[in-house]
Amino acid sequence: TLLVMRPVSGLLSGKVTLPCSFSIIPTVGPRNRNASGTDYLRIKWTKIEGGVESTVLVTQNGVIKIGSGYRSRVSVQSHPEDIGDASLTMVKLRASDAGTYRCEV
Repeated sequence: TLLVMRPVSGLLSGKVTLPCSFSIIPTVGPRNRNASGTDYLRIKWTKIEGGVESTVLVTQNGVIKIGSGYRSRVSVQSHPEDIGDASLTMVKLRASDAGTYRCEV
């Protein structure tokens, strides 16, 4: 489900949390399972500028990839599937962080 959230604001060098919540609907069948029989969520945060998406953070199966301009500045919950929360926390805010962000789970 796609929701457009109200704007979030923060101060330069400050901290913000961009909300993203979800619920899991269990799936059955071998097509939706990996080799160990466990499903893994993929959480992807992107920033959209001029119709172009750039990666902020992608996490799946304990592996986290962070876009170069966001290293050491962004994070998500350790086990978001347990609480349905994929919110992105961003620290040390820069003027260039202003914009539109998308969360995909």
